[in-house]
Amino acid sequence: MRIKVRYFASFRDAAGKKEEDIEIRDSARVKDLVSYLISKYPGMKEMYWEESIYTLNYNIVSEETKLSNGDDLAILPPAGGG
Repeated sequence: MRIKVRYFASFRDAAGKKEEDIEIRDSARVKDLVSYLISKYPGMKEMYWEESIYTLNYNIVSEETKLSNGDDLAILPPAGGG
């Protein structure tokens, strides 16, 4: 299945692009896609994945969420504050 992945901030820097379509196995979850991205982009290995925000079709989701063909997944770094 194909998933559109949108990168923001440091994730965009590590990927070298703001978005791309990724082919991943059926029944994959967000965490499976994250593992794939870490293997594809070594610069992403040191990212703060546990605190990152994932939106799937514009809804905030967890790493356990199942993906479906045609989904739109955005990956955002942790929000900072002050």
